[in-house]
Amino acid sequence: MIYFYGGAFNPMTVTHQEIIADLIANMTDKDRLVIAITTHDYKTYQFPYEVRKEIITKNLARIPAENKKIRMITVIAINIIPKHPIYNRYTKT
Repeated sequence: MIYFYGGAFNPMTVTHQEIIADLIANMTDKDRLVIAITTHDYKTYQFPYEVRKEIITKNLARIPAENKKIRMITVIAINIIPKHPIYNRYTKT
């Protein structure tokens, strides 16, 4: 099974860490975890992408994950959601 956990991780919180630890604890040697760090061109971040990735990497080092396959990727959302009709329906002022 491939587990997928995505978010801005800006900043990474204790809850993020707990969710990742729980996923890893329930993984078998054949399972995979993909952590997707999102970026949006319409959002201001407290930390740049590279710093957020480094924080996640350091936190992963504290979680026992022998023989587990963990991969981090970047997901770039280019204003897709704000252009969606449903999003616009609920955000008009």
